[in-house]
Amino acid sequence: LEWNRSVTPYSGNATLKATASDVAGNSNSYTVNIAINMAAPTAPANLVATPKQGAVELSWNASSYASPDNLYYVVYRGNSADGEMEVLGYTAPVYKYSGSEYVYETDTEFVDVMRDASGSTYYYKVKADTNGAGTGRSSGFSNTVSGAANADTTKPAITGLTIPGDGITNAENTFYVDAADNAGVYQIKAWVSPKGQNDWKEAGTET
Repeated sequence: LEWNRSVTPYSGNATLKATASDVAGNSNSYTVNIAINMAAPTAPANLVATPKQGAVELSWNASSYASPDNLYYVVYRGNSADGEMEVLGYTAPVYKYSGSEYVYETDTEFVDVMRDASGSTYYYKVKADTNGAGTGRSSGFSNTVSGAANADTTKPAITGLTIPGDGITNAENTFYVDAADNAGVYQIKAWVSPKGQNDWKEAGTET
């Protein structure tokens, strides 16, 4: 059975009853005591936007919620503080080791990587939700902040280029490029040429 939370929009102790019936009309019921917590997460607080090379880094204070394994932060972005904002992305709960036990934690940081060099200013706000689309049980919004990325002058770094099988290829296969960038790698292209001829042909692209 799927729980219909619209019939229990409250928090507190409750009794859950199940009834089974057969085709002859016989039925039987069974009850258990349960606790219901339909309280929404509290709103994220103290949202801050920090300009980085080619990106804006967002950080905020964590929300409180009874089910940390179901806590997402949904980030919204728009062109004005009081205009419409659209979902930019989200952070999701991760099961990780903390101190002496495993717990669910959700990052309170998000990086908006810019794919243009216009230096445009954007406006951001964040809310807590029970799903990444922002359509579940939601908190209120955080404060709204603005931010613009600094010019990105750092070149990506390539640390590896590998073809499995001792560097020999005789068919279509997968090869690997290890690349990193301060604001995130947008695209990787590879070319190949007969040795010493500088006749480069595109061998693969990944965006």
